[in-house]
Amino acid sequence: MVSLGGAFLFKVNGGHLWIVITSPKEKLGTFVMVNLTTLRGNTFDRSCILDKKDYPEFIDHPSVINYEDARLWDVHGKSGYNHWLKKGHIDPKPQISSATLALIQQGALKSDFF
Repeated sequence: MVSLGGAFLFKVNGGHLWIVITSPKEKLGTFVMVNLTTLRGNTFDRSCILDKKDYPEFIDHPSVINYEDARLWDVHGKSGYNHWLKKGHIDPKPQISSATLALIQQGALKSDFF
């Protein structure tokens, strides 16, 4: 089930961790998600840097939210979350904390790429 603060690996898309940063709209079932990627020396968007303390269930090195790759996605439909979950291409992870969610949402407001 998709919910605000939900996290999952989308195996079709390179295995990045995706985080749901908006509540799915009831009728449409749409939500915004962002992914996490490794912080590197050439990382240009540092609006939200996370480390192990922010999500110890997954993060083991400094990482950034890749706002440029943010997506509006559907819960339902032939290309939606539930479809890919049933096919085994989504690996749900534990919810992120409300503090980490707030950091990610605040970073979205600061990012020039969101």
